[in-house]
Amino acid sequence: MTQMTPHGVMRIATRSVAAALAALTLGSLVACSGEDDDVITLLEVDDRFEGPPSAVLSGTLSICADSPRTLGLSVTSEPGVTAKLQDTVTIEAAGGHDPGRSICAYLPLGVFIGSNASVGTYVVTVQAQAFGLATRTTSFDVTVTATGQVTFLDTEFAPANWSLSTLQVGTGGAVSAASLIDDGVPGAWRSVGIALNDPGPDSPTAAYALSAYARAVYFPSAQGAIASIYFSESLKAVAPTGDPQASALLAVQDGETYFAAAVPIEGVTWGRRDAVGLGPAQFTWLTGSRPTRPIDFSATAAPIQFGYVRTANSGAGHRGFTVTSGIDNWQVDVNR
Repeated sequence: MTQMTPHGVMRIATRSVAAALAALTLGSLVACSGEDDDVITLLEVDDRFEGPPSAVLSGTLSICADSPRTLGLSVTSEPGVTAKLQDTVTIEAAGGHDPGRSICAYLPLGVFIGSNASVGTYVVTVQAQAFGLATRTTSFDVTVTATGQVTFLDTEFAPANWSLSTLQVGTGGAVSAASLIDDGVPGAWRSVGIALNDPGPDSPTAAYALSAYARAVYFPSAQGAIASIYFSESLKAVAPTGDPQASALLAVQDGETYFAAAVPIEGVTWGRRDAVGLGPAQFTWLTGSRPTRPIDFSATAAPIQFGYVRTANSGAGHRGFTVTSGIDNWQVDVNR
């Protein structure tokens, strides 16, 4: 492709242009003045590259030489981002070349941010080579921002993916869980049982089933600060023989356990419930060593693992009982 300019004509070689650049508009080619005696007098990227994971960005590489020549180009980038640039550029001047005047080309440069790229700054390096004569190198930054949403979802409830621990209050009780393959909404689901002991005459009793999902860990230092959390699940009462179980979202951070959005499970058929816009103020400390420490959603916070809570309780002087509930379509969206 050629383009006439007041100073001459440039030509870009068409061989080996990356397929990802096909959608980018080819930059302009011009001749420009310059006093540098180097073979490659300018190699520069002035554009600002910034975007969230999965973003496709474009910019321009400015390259100038002391005389008409073919230059080889290469680009390297840190893991997490990929830059695309054609392999060569041939610069020519129509009507003869005036020594002392650089001739320049402006080439399209594509930058692709990986879907799993962490928040931060990545360095991309471009090298131009006048074969057998000289090389010139420049670099630029790509900033990955934390925007968008990270979703954790489980509809199958493989036992290996879910931990189970218990928190006892008063005489407490036993907790259990099982993954079942039929009668969910649809297919697989998980049942959670709580068998409460008889409370004492002067104090209530409660038992908590705490289950964390192994694949639901969010890293604020790498993935960005949390703006809010959305939580949803399908749930039902399976074998109610006393007061209903309650369901809540579980969050574990730096050895402290929190819960949010607690609701009773009363219906014996599957229902769906949602909790929108959960922030730190909606999370209550449940267990750990620092009861006054709130959950931290900042960009410097420790990792947070999500899961679910099931609990049942009985008042002082009452009787213990056994109650089972079901959970399906567990989902947490982290909004950044």
